[in-house]
Amino acid sequence: MREYTGQTWEEYQSWGWLDVIHPDDRQLMGQSWQAAVQARCIYEQEFRIRRYDGEYRYIVTRGVPILEADGSIREWVGTYTDIHDRKQAELALQKR
Repeated sequence: MREYTGQTWEEYQSWGWLDVIHPDDRQLMGQSWQAAVQARCIYEQEFRIRRYDGEYRYIVTRGVPILEADGSIREWVGTYTDIHDRKQAELALQKR
């Protein structure tokens, strides 16, 4: 994802990944991520993210926690999918 946004590893760390989320989507993204981590459950969210060239695009992300035997999270496996063209078509249809 850092290649998509142009962030360095240092910028991305901790909660730095939120800096490239559209301001209108940041609070929901932060809250929903925190809830998924606490519940150790599958995470899925649509949001706008700032690409390396400054353009905001719609993305859907899905993540699955990989758990240790004791129930703690070892890591997350997930995907980011650019859905911008589809989302723009949906919004255009809604305006009609």
